[in-house]
Amino acid sequence: ALEPSIAISFVQNEAGDVVALNWYQGGQVFEIPRGEMPEEPPLDLAAVEKYLGLYDRPEDPDAGPVEVLIHNGHLAVQVPEAMVVLDLFPPDADGRWIMRLNPSVSVSFQEDEAGNVVSFTSHAPGEDVVRPRVQEQ
Repeated sequence: ALEPSIAISFVQNEAGDVVALNWYQGGQVFEIPRGEMPEEPPLDLAAVEKYLGLYDRPEDPDAGPVEVLIHNGHLAVQVPEAMVVLDLFPPDADGRWIMRLNPSVSVSFQEDEAGNVVSFTSHAPGEDVVRPRVQEQ
């Protein structure tokens, strides 16, 4: 049984065929397309290694850091209080890694002049949040 805070609806095309399912939870909408996922090339682990690590949440200093990691063969984000690891699609033409569960949210990484990753920005509708990288001690 679904919790009362969760709802679903179906998306139909002009012919009336169901093409997706919308999942409503926690004030967010997750659109899940119907059908097979297209095959993706494997993640280049060497290319994404520079993104892995911990990032601060300056908007909530008491919260633990967000971790960027590899999960199920994808670059992913783990927020300590979240119940799931948030896998990301490979970057688009603008360098944004789109969240698989909620395509309205994406992540972009910022580098310094030497090519070191110094932060990532979480892009959500109406809000961009910069998360500085935790410096290793």
